[in-house]
Amino acid sequence: MGRKEKGVSCYQTKKTGQDSQNRMFILGMGFVGQFFAEELRNEGWIVSGTCTSMKKRNELQERGLDVLLFDANQPEMGTMNTLKSYTHLLVSIPPIMRIGDPIC
Repeated sequence: MGRKEKGVSCYQTKKTGQDSQNRMFILGMGFVGQFFAEELRNEGWIVSGTCTSMKKRNELQERGLDVLLFDANQPEMGTMNTLKSYTHLLVSIPPIMRIGDPIC
């Protein structure tokens, strides 16, 4: 996430909680999404994301991640409206057969 000098990222200063101006929403909390979520949280970012199963959601929430259920085939407007309160977006959802990118 950037070279660290004296415990502070070169990209931003260490902030926590509501003080953070950096808010990342990750569509798709698979392997890549989880990696970025953990790295960003360690840098003081507020991070939330999505997954497709209740089991995975529960596992991720037990690890302290804020996760919503999301079906790319039938996206709910409530989840999409949540994106408005974030400063950054990472799309890490694999393409869907015969559809392609589910977000486009």
